[in-house]
Amino acid sequence: MKMRQRGLSTAAIVGIVVTVVVVVVVVATSAVILLKIGEGGATSTTTTTTTTPGTTTTTAPANVQITYTSAEVYDNTSWVTVQVKNLEFTRIGSCAVYITVGGVEQLVDVKPGIDPGEQVPFTSYFITGLAVGNSYQARLASSTGTTIKAFTINATSPWLPSPILLVAIDIENATAGSTVLVIRHVTGDPITTAFTPSSSGAVSVNDWTDMEVRVNGAKIVATNVKLNGSTVSSSIIYDFIAGDVLELELVTPSALHPSDVIKIIYRPASEELATAEVP
Repeated sequence: MKMRQRGLSTAAIVGIVVTVVVVVVVVATSAVILLKIGEGGATSTTTTTTTTPGTTTTTAPANVQITYTSAEVYDNTSWVTVQVKNLEFTRIGSCAVYITVGGVEQLVDVKPGIDPGEQVPFTSYFITGLAVGNSYQARLASSTGTTIKAFTINATSPWLPSPILLVAIDIENATAGSTVLVIRHVTGDPITTAFTPSSSGAVSVNDWTDMEVRVNGAKIVATNVKLNGSTVSSSIIYDFIAGDVLELELVTPSALHPSDVIKIIYRPASEELATAEVP
C-alpha cells in the first residue's frame, strides 16, 4: 500500500509565521527595556517604565554607599560634607549631591564621576537655612537628575566655648534724650566679624554678629551708621578693633531714657564687654 505524505495546510503555515513574529517582537522589546548606565560598556542596568504616552520614569540602582555625612551650622551658612563610595564594578558618570531645606533643593557639589571602589567627598560651604538639631533630606543624583541614592543629614553645631576677650570699650552719649550712640574701642583684643550691614548706612537686629549693641536687653536698630567717620556699606563684614569709633543713630529705640541700660556683648562667649546706665 502506498502511503501519501500529508502537507501542512495554509492556515497552519500562517499560524507558525505569526508565532515566530510574536516571539521576535517580545525578545526585541525585552532587549530595549535593559539599558546600560555608567561609562565604558558598563553592565549595570536600569528599568524604564512607560507611564503615559511620551513620558518615562527611570529608577536607578542603589549602587553606592553613603559613608559619611556632616552639616555644621554657623551664623549665616553651613558646611555640608557627604562622602560617597561606588560599589559598582564600573565607573559611575557625572553626579551631584543635593540637600532640601525648607522645601527648596540646594546643590552641595558636583563630581565628574566615581571609579569602582572609589570614595569621593561632596562639600559646600554655602548651604543656608539649616537649624541645629534638625534632619534634612538629601540625595545623590545622576547628570540627568535621576536619584541614585536618597539619605538624611543631621545638622549640628561646631561651636566650642569661645575665649574671653580682653578689651576696653567706652560707651559715649549715654544721656537722656540722646539719639546717637558712640561706641569706642579703646584697646585690647579685636572683635572679628562684629557686624554685617544688610543695607548701606544701617544695621538691623539680624546684622549684629559677634558683637551686639543692646538697650534694655534688646539689640538696637540704627541708621546713619559710621565707622571711623565713613558710612558703612551693605554686605561687608566689619571687624571692630582698637582705635575704631562706631556712630549709631538710633531707630529702635528712637532715643535714650533715664535708667536705660546699654550693653556691648561679645556673643560667642556671652561676655559683657561694656555697660552704661543712662542717668
